[in-house]
Amino acid sequence: MSKPASYTGTASVTNMHLSDFEKSFNPLEWPTTAPYLWTDTYLIKPAAGTPSGLPLDRSAPPQRDADLPAWPDRLLFEGAIFGGILYRNVLETSLVNSATEISLEYEQVECLDALAYRAFDGGIDLDVGQGSAKVNGAQIDITVSKTVHFTQPKPVSHDVNLLAHVMVPLSFDFWLHCGLFIQEI
Repeated sequence: MSKPASYTGTASVTNMHLSDFEKSFNPLEWPTTAPYLWTDTYLIKPAAGTPSGLPLDRSAPPQRDADLPAWPDRLLFEGAIFGGILYRNVLETSLVNSATEISLEYEQVECLDALAYRAFDGGIDLDVGQGSAKVNGAQIDITVSKTVHFTQPKPVSHDVNLLAHVMVPLSFDFWLHCGLFIQEI
Protein backbone atom coordinates (compact mmCIF):
# COMPACT_ATOMS: atom_id res chain seq x y z
CA MET A 1 0.00 0.00 0.00
CA SER A 2 1.29 3.44 -0.89
CA LYS A 3 1.79 6.18 1.66
CA PRO A 4 -1.12 8.67 2.08
CA ALA A 5 -0.67 12.16 0.65
CA SER A 6 -0.62 14.87 3.31
CA TYR A 7 -0.79 18.63 3.10
CA THR A 8 -0.66 21.48 5.60
CA GLY A 9 -0.84 25.12 4.57
CA THR A 10 -0.67 28.18 6.80
CA ALA A 11 -1.02 31.90 6.25
CA SER A 12 -1.53 35.05 8.27
CA VAL A 13 -3.35 38.11 6.95
CA THR A 14 -4.03 41.62 8.17
CA ASN A 15 -6.65 44.16 7.14
CA MET A 16 -9.32 41.48 6.83
CA HIS A 17 -12.21 40.42 9.02
CA LEU A 18 -12.95 36.90 10.22
CA SER A 19 -16.29 37.05 8.39
CA ASP A 20 -14.34 37.33 5.10
CA PHE A 21 -13.49 33.63 5.52
CA GLU A 22 -16.94 32.19 6.26
CA LYS A 23 -17.55 31.19 2.63
CA SER A 24 -14.13 29.58 2.23
CA PHE A 25 -14.45 27.31 5.26
CA ASN A 26 -18.06 26.31 4.65
CA PRO A 27 -18.03 23.03 2.66
CA LEU A 28 -21.44 23.90 1.23
CA GLU A 29 -19.68 26.69 -0.71
CA TRP A 30 -16.80 24.59 -2.07
CA PRO A 31 -18.39 23.81 -5.44
CA THR A 32 -18.51 27.59 -5.94
CA THR A 33 -15.09 28.50 -4.53
CA ALA A 34 -13.25 25.51 -6.04
CA PRO A 35 -15.35 23.96 -8.84
CA TYR A 36 -12.26 22.21 -10.25
CA LEU A 37 -12.26 20.01 -7.11
CA TRP A 38 -15.91 19.73 -5.99
CA THR A 39 -18.99 19.05 -8.09
CA ASP A 40 -21.40 18.92 -5.18
CA THR A 41 -21.46 19.18 -1.39
CA TYR A 42 -24.41 19.05 0.97
CA LEU A 43 -25.49 18.02 4.44
CA ILE A 44 -27.05 14.55 4.51
CA LYS A 45 -30.53 14.00 5.89
CA PRO A 46 -30.26 10.82 7.98
CA ALA A 47 -32.07 7.87 6.40
CA ALA A 48 -34.60 6.41 8.83
CA GLY A 49 -34.03 2.83 9.92
CA THR A 50 -30.37 2.54 8.87
CA PRO A 51 -27.55 2.28 11.42
CA SER A 52 -25.26 4.71 9.55
CA GLY A 53 -27.99 7.15 8.53
CA LEU A 54 -26.97 6.54 4.89
CA PRO A 55 -29.27 4.96 2.30
CA LEU A 56 -29.01 1.19 2.00
CA ASP A 57 -28.42 1.53 -1.77
CA ARG A 58 -24.92 3.05 -1.78
CA SER A 59 -25.12 3.82 -5.52
CA ALA A 60 -27.96 6.26 -4.80
CA PRO A 61 -27.04 9.75 -3.64
CA PRO A 62 -27.82 10.41 0.03
CA GLN A 63 -30.83 12.60 0.69
CA ARG A 64 -30.06 16.32 1.01
CA ASP A 65 -30.83 18.07 4.31
CA ALA A 66 -31.31 21.80 4.91
CA ASP A 67 -28.25 24.04 4.67
CA LEU A 68 -27.03 25.53 7.95
CA PRO A 69 -24.52 28.34 8.67
CA ALA A 70 -22.73 26.11 11.24
CA TRP A 71 -23.26 22.63 12.65
CA PRO A 72 -21.78 20.21 15.14
CA ASP A 73 -21.12 16.64 13.99
CA ARG A 74 -23.05 16.30 10.73
CA LEU A 75 -22.61 13.98 7.76
CA LEU A 76 -21.62 15.77 4.57
CA PHE A 77 -21.75 14.36 1.05
CA GLU A 78 -19.09 15.52 -1.39
CA GLY A 79 -18.64 14.82 -5.05
CA ALA A 80 -14.91 15.43 -5.54
CA ILE A 81 -12.98 15.11 -8.78
CA PHE A 82 -9.41 13.87 -8.65
CA GLY A 83 -7.38 12.46 -11.51
CA GLY A 84 -10.45 12.64 -13.75
CA ILE A 85 -12.41 10.35 -11.42
CA LEU A 86 -15.50 11.42 -9.47
CA TYR A 87 -15.30 10.24 -5.87
CA ARG A 88 -18.56 10.22 -3.89
CA ASN A 89 -17.45 10.62 -0.31
CA VAL A 90 -19.29 10.91 3.03
CA LEU A 91 -17.53 12.87 5.76
CA GLU A 92 -18.30 13.42 9.45
CA THR A 93 -17.93 17.19 9.76
CA SER A 94 -18.06 19.90 12.37
CA LEU A 95 -18.26 23.56 11.32
CA VAL A 96 -17.91 26.25 14.00
CA ASN A 97 -18.49 29.97 13.48
CA SER A 98 -17.69 32.06 16.55
CA ALA A 99 -16.61 35.65 17.12
CA THR A 100 -12.92 34.68 17.18
CA GLU A 101 -12.68 31.51 15.05
CA ILE A 102 -14.11 29.70 12.07
CA SER A 103 -13.11 26.06 12.02
CA LEU A 104 -13.94 22.92 10.11
CA GLU A 105 -12.92 19.39 10.96
CA TYR A 106 -13.72 16.39 8.78
CA GLU A 107 -13.10 12.67 8.73
CA GLN A 108 -14.23 10.10 6.21
CA VAL A 109 -17.13 7.84 7.08
CA GLU A 110 -17.43 6.03 3.77
CA CYS A 111 -16.66 6.43 0.08
CA LEU A 112 -19.85 5.43 -1.73
CA ASP A 113 -18.20 4.67 -5.05
CA ALA A 114 -15.90 6.18 -7.64
CA LEU A 115 -17.26 6.96 -11.07
CA ALA A 116 -14.85 6.79 -13.99
CA TYR A 117 -15.57 4.62 -17.01
CA ARG A 118 -17.82 2.47 -14.83
CA ALA A 119 -18.88 2.38 -11.18
CA PHE A 120 -16.42 1.01 -8.66
CA ASP A 121 -16.90 0.13 -5.02
CA GLY A 122 -15.02 2.35 -2.63
CA GLY A 123 -12.35 4.69 -3.83
CA ILE A 124 -10.96 6.60 -0.86
CA ASP A 125 -10.01 4.77 2.32
CA LEU A 126 -8.59 7.80 4.16
CA ASP A 127 -9.75 11.42 4.01
CA VAL A 128 -9.20 13.54 7.11
CA GLY A 129 -8.39 17.17 7.71
CA GLN A 130 -9.16 20.48 9.29
CA GLY A 131 -9.15 24.16 8.55
CA SER A 132 -9.34 27.21 10.73
CA ALA A 133 -9.20 30.98 10.64
CA LYS A 134 -8.48 32.46 14.07
CA VAL A 135 -8.26 36.05 15.23
CA ASN A 136 -4.78 36.70 16.61
CA GLY A 137 -4.60 40.36 17.65
CA ALA A 138 -4.67 42.45 14.46
CA GLN A 139 -4.19 39.48 12.17
CA ILE A 140 -6.01 36.31 11.22
CA ASP A 141 -4.07 33.03 11.26
CA ILE A 142 -5.21 30.42 8.75
CA THR A 143 -4.37 26.70 8.76
CA VAL A 144 -5.61 24.05 6.34
CA SER A 145 -4.62 20.36 6.37
CA LYS A 146 -5.63 17.20 4.52
CA THR A 147 -4.51 13.57 4.39
CA VAL A 148 -5.93 11.32 1.69
CA HIS A 149 -5.38 7.85 0.23
CA PHE A 150 -7.12 6.30 -2.80
CA THR A 151 -7.98 2.62 -3.30
CA GLN A 152 -10.05 2.69 -6.51
CA PRO A 153 -10.21 2.32 -9.41
CA LYS A 154 -7.79 -0.55 -8.74
CA PRO A 155 -6.06 -0.51 -12.15
CA VAL A 156 -4.88 3.08 -11.54
CA SER A 157 -4.92 3.42 -7.73
CA HIS A 158 -1.11 3.30 -7.50
CA ASP A 159 -0.79 6.08 -10.09
CA VAL A 160 -3.59 8.15 -8.51
CA ASN A 161 -1.82 7.96 -5.13
CA LEU A 162 1.49 9.03 -6.71
CA LEU A 163 -0.32 11.91 -8.38
CA ALA A 164 -1.92 12.84 -5.03
CA HIS A 165 1.48 13.59 -3.51
CA VAL A 166 1.91 16.35 -6.10
CA MET A 167 -1.66 17.42 -6.82
CA VAL A 168 -3.05 17.60 -3.26
CA PRO A 169 -0.51 20.27 -2.23
CA LEU A 170 -0.89 22.15 -5.53
CA SER A 171 -4.69 22.00 -5.48
CA PHE A 172 -4.98 23.02 -1.86
CA ASP A 173 -2.42 25.82 -2.19
CA PHE A 174 -4.48 27.11 -5.13
CA TRP A 175 -7.71 26.72 -3.13
CA LEU A 176 -6.10 28.41 -0.12
CA HIS A 177 -5.10 31.33 -2.33
CA CYS A 178 -8.34 31.65 -4.32
CA GLY A 179 -10.79 30.72 -1.62
CA LEU A 180 -9.17 32.76 1.12
CA PHE A 181 -7.65 35.74 -0.63
CA ILE A 182 -9.76 36.23 -3.74
CA GLN A 183 -13.21 36.67 -2.26
CA GLU A 184 -15.07 36.86 -5.58
CA ILE A 185 -14.20 33.99 -7.90
